[in-house]
Amino acid sequence: IGFRNTPLDRLISSLSFKWLDFLTVENIASERVVNSPLRNEENAEISRFLYSLGKSDSSRQLKLIEGFRDYMNSVKSSYKNEYIKNSKIYISFGFFSGAVVSLVML
Repeated sequence: IGFRNTPLDRLISSLSFKWLDFLTVENIASERVVNSPLRNEENAEISRFLYSLGKSDSSRQLKLIEGFRDYMNSVKSSYKNEYIKNSKIYISFGFFSGAVVSLVML
């Protein structure tokens, strides 16, 4: 039984997701904080996750991936709630600013 080990840089370069541009060999091979559009604490969690991949057995890695997935789902939920809350404010602000501008123009 044999297997083929694909170099990490070739594997990452084959990804065509622009929004995963923080996924580099340097960020996976060393414990560097990734730079994504998320908050600093989420970037630090992503960094810890990427750095810990491949450093334990498969069952531990599956638990790690499931935990990270749950964490990212909770982050997604919090961003969605924040978006819903703030979008109402921005819509109201835009409507009332437009009304004020139209009254000034009269």
